[in-house]
Amino acid sequence: MKQINRTDLDQILKGNGIKARLAKELRFPVLASDQWKNIELLAVYTKDSNKGVLVLSPGNYITALPFSINRRVADQRTGRLKPIICDFCFTYQKGSNAAVITFAKGAQSSMSHLCCADLLCSSHVRDLTPVSTYSRTQLHEDLDAPQRVERLQQRLKQFIERFEAL
Repeated sequence: MKQINRTDLDQILKGNGIKARLAKELRFPVLASDQWKNIELLAVYTKDSNKGVLVLSPGNYITALPFSINRRVADQRTGRLKPIICDFCFTYQKGSNAAVITFAKGAQSSMSHLCCADLLCSSHVRDLTPVSTYSRTQLHEDLDAPQRVERLQQRLKQFIERFEAL
């Protein structure tokens, strides 16, 4: 993703029809200039960290989608936290780092996905986190980092297309 600042984010939000109230509540993260080249998705949260905007850049364009996130994926019978495989990056996450993210389009349409609770999918596919190494051993995955990055970009493009079709 190209490096953006708060002004750029505000332009992206306006271009994607994000409500002004949500845009005002967002807390833009501070990243070093060298971190931007390794990001396909960036979560920008509100103060309570349960909702925000997911800024996606799977190719040459940038889009933003409002979301809400529930960081507890529990078994309904036992109440135990369940491990998941992230729908975006295919990283195996223990129950303590699993979440359900919901994207709403209007009052009638929404879609939900299992995801990494930290939404650091770009770092996970590049093996920049301890979770990613653990995941590769659990899933016996033999793709290298560039192949996983390509898969993440393709998944994000498909996700954007499905969201726009809602």
